[in-house]
Amino acid sequence: MQKFSKKFFSFVFVWMVATIQPFCYGFANEQELAKADRFFNQKKYTESLKIYEQVFQTSGKASPSMLLKMAFIYEGLGNYTQTLFCLSLHYEYTPSNTTLLRMEKIAQDRGLQGYEHSDFDYILAIFHRYYVYFNILLIVIFGSLFGLFIYRLRKRETLPVRQGIAFVLALTGIFILLNFSEDPPKAIIKNDKVFLMSAPSAASEMIDRLDKGHRVELLSKKDIWFKIKIGDKVAYIRESNLIKI
Repeated sequence: MQKFSKKFFSFVFVWMVATIQPFCYGFANEQELAKADRFFNQKKYTESLKIYEQVFQTSGKASPSMLLKMAFIYEGLGNYTQTLFCLSLHYEYTPSNTTLLRMEKIAQDRGLQGYEHSDFDYILAIFHRYYVYFNILLIVIFGSLFGLFIYRLRKRETLPVRQGIAFVLALTGIFILLNFSEDPPKAIIKNDKVFLMSAPSAASEMIDRLDKGHRVELLSKKDIWFKIKIGDKVAYIRESNLIKI
């Protein structure tokens, strides 16, 4: 009985620690963010940036407003690579034409590639933002049409052409969502004089050399190398030279 009691209380203790720790950690982060926001409002930008960076590094998370504040500070410090990183991440969370145009302007001023966009890119970003809801809507439509199809089949009734077309379109939409809706992950080059290689090897042919700030699409990974695409070029770059968005 005594052994059981010890095991029981040990289990309760571990459960309490596991439950309370994330709450305390989140509360501590909220306190730190409130402090950083006060510094920001007082225009003590370097002090606030230190806290924002610490919270981001420890939690791996950042709110859209925090990212905008970090981008503002980085831009003031002349660190356009981190500015573009924060804006890119902000756009992933909350797509907006304002953020797109801001990134494009910074990139154009510094001759950076990878930030070109079109109206279709914006629509695609909105789609990715609400991907789950689009999926649910299509599944509900498909389920309703399928149920109606089974009902008419049992009644030996002919399925109207319109409903048949809607059924096929819903099925096609689900297929496209599941197979072709993924947007390639992106990264920003964080170092100067980075070599783009023709193969995942330092001994391979050098295709180009880029400085920091350019944004690339990540196609695949092999060991310490990423296969990337920038413009019409496909090349390999070391992982240590990239900040993944």
